Amino acid sequence: MFKIAALEPYLPPFLLDFYYENIKKTGWFGNYPNWKAASDACTGYDDDAIFQKVCAAALTVKNGDAAFERDGVLFQEPQVDKNILKILIDIVNQYDGKLHILDFGGSLGSTYFQYLPLLKGIDLKWCIVEQKHFVDYGKQFFENESLKFEYEVSAAVEKYQPHLILVSSVLQYLENPYDWIKTFANTQVPYLLIDLQPVTHQQENRITRQIVPPSIYSASYPCHLLSEATLKTALAANYQFIDSFPAWEKPFYNCHYKGYFLKLKV
Repeated sequence: MFKIAALEPYLPPFLLDFYYENIKKTGWFGNYPNWKAASDACTGYDDDAIFQKVCAAALTVKNGDAAFERDGVLFQEPQVDKNILKILIDIVNQYDGKLHILDFGGSLGSTYFQYLPLLKGIDLKWCIVEQKHFVDYGKQFFENESLKFEYEVSAAVEKYQPHLILVSSVLQYLENPYDWIKTFANTQVPYLLIDLQPVTHQQENRITRQIVPPSIYSASYPCHLLSEATLKTALAANYQFIDSFPAWEKPFYNCHYKGYFLKLKV
């Protein structure tokens, strides 16, 4: 069956927008003047229903009945990004068998469980900083010797002295992502790893309404499509670039996903 993806390079943006918004019902749409305007245009979603789905999926992974989960979707086969794995192993080697991570917005351990089988035999402290209901649930049902949960970045830094801040598929959903980059730099944590970050080749940032694929859950919410050039400029104020890499198999017609590994300037 012929797929429209093959025609994406030849179709005008308005036709692609119509197809993905009204037929496939997934993607990023609009160009809103501010975050509030985008928020007002979103349909919203049942937070508790989505939270319960994520909890159920994460418990399935914890119990060993799935390899990992992302956004409440279960994956039965292990999947790792070789770029991220190399970064984690390099840090382990640099810090004499230790790996302390501050996972900002890490849900109930999505990335933790994804890479845990490959991080055995090290001094691992993986602290997730999340919304209150995630932290409450994580402390009750998921905390163990290596996986921890905290409400604030400052508390995680003080308790676990992380070597790396991990920000995976998060910056785009923060109202002020560049302020958070400054917050991360101010912690003095040596390394920053940004993963699954949608960026564009445009010179200007874009505030959109993202429609989540119905196969995951029914929701739309505000989302930044950050200019890669602008993002790099913001990061360069406090960080030195070590590496960047594609973070998704296929770019979307109006953005592509990237990963960035950076070291704090001294």
